[in-house]
Amino acid sequence: MSKASASPDAILYDERLWPTPFVWLIIAGVAGASVLVFAPISILTGIIACIVVFVVLAVLLVLSTPRITVTTTSLSVGRAHIDREFLG
Repeated sequence: MSKASASPDAILYDERLWPTPFVWLIIAGVAGASVLVFAPISILTGIIACIVVFVVLAVLLVLSTPRITVTTTSLSVGRAHIDREFLG
């Protein structure tokens, strides 16, 4: 048995829950709508705003995705945490 698997908090399972394609489509639509907001100023400003809005929303979405982690002693989903002894 390796030393890593013998530790009491060895990670048995780890997964990040990525957003569905529909959520990405909504983000693209919101970013596209920013073109309409800034189009009266200029089309170039609208396109730049669209790109900036998409990047900001995409970063926020990726940073807010929860992570599921199962160790030998606990289960963590996002900020929630429970010891495995209480799971069925």
